[in-house]
Amino acid sequence: MITSLLITAALASDTDRVPQDFATIQQAVDEGTAPVIEVSAGRYAGAQLTRPVHVVGHDAVIARGVRVGGRVRAGLTVAAAASGSVIEGFVFDCTSSKLDLGVYGSDQRLGSSADRIEVVDNRFAGCAQAVTNAGSAVRDCHSERVTGGEYWTIRNNTIDGLATRLDRGGNGGGIGILVYNATGADVFGNRFTGPVVDTPQFRTSGVALAGCIDCTVSDNAFDVKSGRYWYASVTNAGAQLPGAAASRNLLLAGNDASADSAPWLGVAFVSRGSSATELDGNVGVAYVDHEVCGDGDLYYEE
Repeated sequence: MITSLLITAALASDTDRVPQDFATIQQAVDEGTAPVIEVSAGRYAGAQLTRPVHVVGHDAVIARGVRVGGRVRAGLTVAAAASGSVIEGFVFDCTSSKLDLGVYGSDQRLGSSADRIEVVDNRFAGCAQAVTNAGSAVRDCHSERVTGGEYWTIRNNTIDGLATRLDRGGNGGGIGILVYNATGADVFGNRFTGPVVDTPQFRTSGVALAGCIDCTVSDNAFDVKSGRYWYASVTNAGAQLPGAAASRNLLLAGNDASADSAPWLGVAFVSRGSSATELDGNVGVAYVDHEVCGDGDLYYEE
């Protein structure tokens, strides 16, 4: 009996539970010490991750976010102190009026960037940006140093119904996964579904890269409806976003946009400034340009 109780106590110390042990995710992060936080079915407020933790949702919905600037709210934020965290199994309900972004990292807005973040098996509904890994702007597009989080893995998520209610003009639109001035992102096995409601001033994209160094975008499926103006499945808009470094060493492989009904159907719209881009087995049109920092025209291949 004593041995059984000791084993149970040891197992319990490895996992904090919401709402059984802590009423909110934020309390579990701040007051708990376990490396794993399990969140039971229900609707919850989001949290700022301030330590490395594996946060697992079991039919758990995040419908209210934490502020990351102005009136914008994100479900889970990850600054440097959260490096090594895993976010798994949640629904981020951005159709709620109290949530705009899903998983959010920004060197500029949060003051630091988290490394080695894994975002896996989540669903993002109606988000302006589902997953964001953003470094700070650079002055020279040839910069060798970028400040975003290193070696994020974003896999097997569903991004459903991109929204364009936040960003304006050339700085974005509804974006599924944004990697801006960051290193080593691995984006694979994600599925993009549902409608994109956009207007001429928005530039929407399933995966948007800008200043992405040593990144891989592979085996993603795009089954997107609408997107009348700027939508493309994968973009590398480094020449168009202010402060972006030139992307380099990109691999875009096995992405499938054959079910994408948007007029801009490109699997890879790789714009000016990128170098050493490799395309392998994508379905759709691949726009590629290896010119440097704004020189040259785009060309395409089927």
